[in-house]
Amino acid sequence: MIDLDHFKDVNDSLGHPVGDRLLSAAAQRLRDCVRAGEFLARPGGDEFTVVIRNVDNVSSATQVAQRIVDAFRTPFVLSDTELFTTASVGVVIAEADDDSVTSDTLLRDGDSALYHAKEHGRDRWSMFNTELRASLEERLHLERELRGALETDQFELYYQPEFDLTTGALTGVEALLRWHHPSGELYPAARFIEVAEDTA
Repeated sequence: MIDLDHFKDVNDSLGHPVGDRLLSAAAQRLRDCVRAGEFLARPGGDEFTVVIRNVDNVSSATQVAQRIVDAFRTPFVLSDTELFTTASVGVVIAEADDDSVTSDTLLRDGDSALYHAKEHGRDRWSMFNTELRASLEERLHLERELRGALETDQFELYYQPEFDLTTGALTGVEALLRWHHPSGELYPAARFIEVAEDTA
């Protein structure tokens, strides 16, 4: 799974016609990265999917992923205008004898790996594994719980002054938002620091 990093910025600043031309150029660049006969598709937006058959080992798949990442580090030139968009890639490998693998599970797991690559800085590839799936499911579960926590007043705000230890002067205030989870755990939900305007 391939996603163009910051593609929305191109559409927003230069317009959709330029964005469409960039997508066409990106598709051509992807064709140059894979072997003849491999499957290349654009399911929508700025996402692309590449299916590589008869992969010998993990290294073979990651080499293709790295080739794609490297290829997108070169700027695109469209009508004498240089455009920069890197690529984030999610890699998943299906074992030939695994009957549980379907096109849906491959797309889901590839998308999970892609999300992981984007979350960790973009312009890189990430390989899917079961730990990654568990981590993402835990995060989704936590997000759902957070939404419920807001509706049921599980958050509590604390203020903590900050002082200069050499002068004793008040220099700011720290606001801590605590989450009282139904399990009894106390989670730090957010932390804010504000510089005091008046230290009197």
